[in-house]
Amino acid sequence: MRSHLEHVAREERTCHILVRNGHIKRITDNDIQSLVLEVEGTNV
Repeated sequence: MRSHLEHVAREERTCHILVRNGHIKRITDNDIQSLVLEVEGTNV
């Protein structure tokens, strides 16, 4: 699972992300002590 998340993080840095009616944030999850992507929107 971790390698998948690392891949997503690399992709986020290299590609343009278009978001409408929502947001994408990279935050630290204190429960798992790791960076995570929070994706929120009306069509997710």
